[in-house]
Amino acid sequence: MSSANGLVNSLAFSSSLLLSSAFLFSSCQPKDVDLRGVQSATQSAKEQKISTMNIAETNNVLALTIERAFEPLSLLKAKLDSTYAEKNDLSILVSTKPADSDELAEEMIESKTASKDKKLNRTTNTTSALSYKVDEFSVDAGGKLRKLVLVKNVFKKTVQRALKGSDNFDSQSFAERMTIRPSVDDNIYVIKVSRSDNTNSKKDKNSLINTETKIKIVWDGQKDSLNKPLQVVHIEVDADRQLNKTGKVKIYDNQPEGMTVEVGTCVSINGTVKLNTALDKDQKMTNPEQVVITDSTFQFTTKQVSRALPCESRPVVDLSRLL
Repeated sequence: MSSANGLVNSLAFSSSLLLSSAFLFSSCQPKDVDLRGVQSATQSAKEQKISTMNIAETNNVLALTIERAFEPLSLLKAKLDSTYAEKNDLSILVSTKPADSDELAEEMIESKTASKDKKLNRTTNTTSALSYKVDEFSVDAGGKLRKLVLVKNVFKKTVQRALKGSDNFDSQSFAERMTIRPSVDDNIYVIKVSRSDNTNSKKDKNSLINTETKIKIVWDGQKDSLNKPLQVVHIEVDADRQLNKTGKVKIYDNQPEGMTVEVGTCVSINGTVKLNTALDKDQKMTNPEQVVITDSTFQFTTKQVSRALPCESRPVVDLSRLL
């Protein structure tokens, strides 16, 4: 098994149609990665033809990963605002424990239906079954958020599916951790996502995507402030696709131009970010490309456009971008 994994990793590294410098992302997987999921995906990919993502596929993964970076804000708002949770088909569940039990009650954020997202589109059907454990949550006496940590519920699958015509794409997370906490700077919050998931599609069969994102937003930590656009002052993205379909994307931009996110009827991202197309010897960007984002529609310098669905039918993370 180890030699097979070495061959796969070697091929994935050498066939990098990258937007970044080489970065061995798999070493940054979450600590609670279920290795059975990795082994299962590896075994399924043994007989598949390994290929590298083309530019269009890489751009699509980039758009999807940026959406994932902002997903914790939607879950935070659901935790704080029951009306928002209801409209977005989410429930906050608290487990009950026997009175004589020393175990602590667990709190979960889950899809209410656990099978189908209410937000559908005539040409794209997106479904999701989300389940996250609230690992840590605290606010101060004034209602300001101190910390939120969400982790994948080990007892339930977090599955997302997209269907467009006869094409399909499935994503099943087997390790995930989201954190939102204040920065050392006043009114700056840091949001991190660490995720590993198996994917499957009609076109590419099984694959594995590892994701690490970090963004910084200007926010006072109060519930009501989530109802207006928030300024994004820093964004980092690392995504590594492995096994039968390989490729990497990378962003490091601590001065995104006019970038904001609004968590309303849908999640709307706007602004301009730079891609790390090359790094010099001092690890500084050279000739960075820009991606212009308008209401979550991504315009790339290649003239490719990854369009967002209409707000009323837009999922927080739209897997149909990969179709």
